[in-house]
Amino acid sequence: QQHRFPERMPYYKLKAAIAEVLQPDSILELGVYYGYAAHAFLHGNPKSQYLGIDIDSNPSSGSPNSLAYAKNLLPKEKCQLLKLDSKTFSVFPGDIYDLIHVHGRQNGEGIYRDLELALAQGRWILVDGYFWTKEDFHETNAFLLRHQDIIEYAFIIPGYVGEFLLKAKEEYLE
Repeated sequence: QQHRFPERMPYYKLKAAIAEVLQPDSILELGVYYGYAAHAFLHGNPKSQYLGIDIDSNPSSGSPNSLAYAKNLLPKEKCQLLKLDSKTFSVFPGDIYDLIHVHGRQNGEGIYRDLELALAQGRWILVDGYFWTKEDFHETNAFLLRHQDIIEYAFIIPGYVGEFLLKAKEEYLE
């Protein structure tokens, strides 16, 4: 798909590199859209099992049926896609994930809530779109400040829309 979005190739290469370095056995993604980030993660670590959750509505993806496109793009034996709204969860499906990918482009309150749930179930959490909106930026930083005692590492990666990668303390997850 690189011919379709050449300006975004560094963005997807970064996703693949993160998966290659972290080697997550399990990935949860909130906001699948067309599945390109999932495809990049699986390119970086082909052994990963992937669960993607997306509301699949015009405001979230910019186009109806983006989840159907993702289902055709991603390997069925490694991926499960659910058409659900992450706002309806008090806990995400499954247990502990090695990597949880939280897409930005939400309102600030939505990203804060997703991050709180992700911290309870994710060893590594990658916030996509850290610099995308003022609200997401502020709420991600408010989250970091509030939960600093249970975060082992936090990294800011500049780029297309900015990435924020954090690692939860293992004893917190246990």
